[in-house]
Amino acid sequence: MKNFCRSCNAEIRWSVTEGKGRRMPLDFEPVPNGNIELREREHMDPIAVYVTAQPDVMRFRSHFASCPQRAKWRKQP
Repeated sequence: MKNFCRSCNAEIRWSVTEGKGRRMPLDFEPVPNGNIELREREHMDPIAVYVTAQPDVMRFRSHFASCPQRAKWRKQP
C-alpha cells in the first residue's frame, strides 16, 4: 500500500522512532546523505534509528526535512 503526504502529495513511508515509539514519515527513496536507518519488523512499521555516515547502509531522510509544507505540521511550543 502506498502512502502519500497529505500536504505535498509526495510518496512517503512510515516508521516508528526508536526511543519514544512515535510515528515518523520518511521520504520514500533512500538518499546518500540520509541520517535514518530502518530496522524492519514483522507486521509492524520499521523502527527509525538515527545513524552517522555509514556507506554500506541504506539511509533515509525524515519527510519533515524535505516537505515544502513542513511548517503546517510543526507543533508550536
